[in-house]
Amino acid sequence: MKKLKKFIKRNFFSMFLRNKFNIRPSSNWEILKKFSYSSVSDSFLWRTDNGFSTKFKFTDILKLFYKHTNTKVELIFFNKKGERIKNVELDNLNISNELIINSEFLNGINDYGSFNIFHNLYEYSINTVILNRCYLGYSTNKKFYSFVHGNALTSSKTEKKIIREFYPTSFFSNINYNVQNIMNDFSKTEVVVNNPTNEDIRVTLEDNTMTLIPNETKIINLKKKKIKLKSNCHSLRPIIFNYSSNFFDVYHG
Repeated sequence: MKKLKKFIKRNFFSMFLRNKFNIRPSSNWEILKKFSYSSVSDSFLWRTDNGFSTKFKFTDILKLFYKHTNTKVELIFFNKKGERIKNVELDNLNISNELIINSEFLNGINDYGSFNIFHNLYEYSINTVILNRCYLGYSTNKKFYSFVHGNALTSSKTEKKIIREFYPTSFFSNINYNVQNIMNDFSKTEVVVNNPTNEDIRVTLEDNTMTLIPNETKIINLKKKKIKLKSNCHSLRPIIFNYSSNFFDVYHG
């Protein structure tokens, strides 16, 4: 009986119904069990708008933990509408690596969007799942960088495909996410939201309700002092930029 209850609780159809009706929702991490190896990535925010540049710092996990050589990573860049705009393959990696993402790197684009990083795990047939959370630094007008680590694991790459099925959605827009900070002491606050799913999601911030298509990114200027997101996507965690007269700070909610 216990095994039957466990099977009912964890099988995909049961999880689908629980998530869609928002009844003890569950993540979709079970999908990784279908594959013998997979490289999992966040949807990292890049910014080249308004004088921003982005510094991306990542570790070569295959070299650090598995002592492999000739390792490489693939970076896939998307614009704010979720459209793929650039693929970059980096080899000759060190254990610790750094990449500057500015308008020159993105062929003159002054905007924002997201990107993923994937290791060439399948070339070594390593029977495991690799998660690389990484760090991002943001700078305006060549000033000091403010750093934040990865925000939300969204994508997995096997040898043949990229999977974006980790964040379940509900039929109802009744899932609340409250940021535990009050924005009283800042001159401006920006809220960054990325759609981590393969389907359209509905998001309400303040009195503004919007629909985000898959992998779309939006930056919203906050007017109120508290951040409360309501959506039909579970665990939709935003990135926050707080501005003062002499500095800005970035963190995830």
